[in-house]
Formats: sequence, structure tokens, C-alpha cells
Amino acid sequence: MTKSEEFLGSQGKVLDIFEYFIIRNENITIEEISNLFKLSKSGSLRILNILKKKGFIEYSENKKSYILSQKFINIFFKNIVKNPINFILEKIILNLKNRINEDIFIARLEDSNIKILKVYSTFNNTYFEKDEIPFYTLSSGKILVSFLKKRERENLINSINFKKYTDNTITKKDALIREIDKIRKDGFSISIEEYKLGYCDISIPIFDKKNKNLYSITIIFPKYKFTEGYKNFLIKELFLSKNNLEKKLKQFQKIFS
Repeated sequence: MTKSEEFLGSQGKVLDIFEYFIIRNENITIEEISNLFKLSKSGSLRILNILKKKGFIEYSENKKSYILSQKFINIFFKNIVKNPINFILEKIILNLKNRINEDIFIARLEDSNIKILKVYSTFNNTYFEKDEIPFYTLSSGKILVSFLKKRERENLINSINFKKYTDNTITKKDALIREIDKIRKDGFSISIEEYKLGYCDISIPIFDKKNKNLYSITIIFPKYKFTEGYKNFLIKELFLSKNNLEKKLKQFQKIFS
């Protein structure tokens, strides 16, 4: 059972098949769908008809197969190509969450604040409900800032008014600059109780070089779990997911270039 199917039931199967069409981007037969997704011919036809009715795919009488419709390509192509990470990260992050069972979020930097794009949480948590989270309060923000150009990074740090959220929040610019320089060398960032008491967060960057976008992937976990061994385990898992995401980004962009 795929993750989409597990979380969404039969709708998940539709999404998985639709995703397969997008990744393949060529004519696909009903037999191929039936064999790959372990469906009866009637079950495959039912899903293909749903996608066809929505205008996402069309049927070729000559080739006796289905392909992405021109409607889908015209309407969604540009947005998907500009923001491919929104499309490809779901399975990778759900697999990561399944392995570590901690909260995860994907973010990017907007001005001096962290913009949380996607949250994978086991429970409702106000931690993720803030519209504006200052970059210096989370490992996510610091890893994003660390990969800005030096002048841009320095201008951003010099322009902000620091606020103290917990006793561990870094509020001195020179200390923050030193930490960010180290983060850039390490390739990951760790914060302990800088925004929410009793929690730690670890982040690494994700690069979409084609679109010149930078994202972060962050794991949040209770402070009592923090040990050197667990930290190293989480960092290893993060880098595995990062490498997988960046590989999928390249594959996706190669298909749609």
C-alpha cells in the first residue's frame, strides 16, 4: 500500500496514478496501470475515467492509450515547474516521518521571517500556526540565512530588531553571525529551546538550483530526547531525504525542461 493510499484511501490511488502520468509524461495503457498498481481492468478504467473527466488525461484512439491532456499542461505546467518541490516532496517526507516519528516541516525565507509551507505533525500544534516566525529563533531560519550571499546575509542581520523568546534565544548580532558562519560550514543547523520551551529543532537546506529557490527541511523533537546519538541519527535521516528530494527535483526538471 502506498502512503497516499494509506492516508487517503481510494482517492490516494487516484493521486498515485495521476503522479505516475506526470512522471512518465508519455502514453500509458490500461494494462500498464493495472499491472503496476495491482488493480483489475475495471478498477483501472474507473480511475482513468475520473482523471479523464477532470480533464487531466485524454485517450488516444490511435495508440489505444492515455496521456496527459493539453488542458493539464497548459493550466498547471508553469506553476508546477516553478514550484516542483510542492509536488514531489509528499512521499519522501512521509517516508521520513515514518522512520523517525517526529514533527517535520518545510519552509522558506520571506524577508526576515520563516514561511512554513508544509507541516507533517502527529498532533495539532500551535508551534506551526504562527504567520511570522523570526528567522533567528529556529534552526530552519538560520540554515536558510546561512546560504544567502554574504552581503545580503549581513544586511538582513543588521536590519532586524531582536526579541528574546526564551533564555536560549540568540539576540546578539555578532554571536548570531558566528553561529551562521559555522552552520554554513557544517551544512546543518540545530536550535535548542530558542522558540518553544522543551523542544529542539534540526534543519538542513534543500536546493532547487534551476528555479534558484532555497528551502529548509526541519525536524522538531522534545528536548529530553536530545543525545549525541539521536542527533546524529536525525541528521543522517535528514540528509538521506535531502539527497532524495534534490535527485527527484533534477529528474522532474529534466522531464519538463
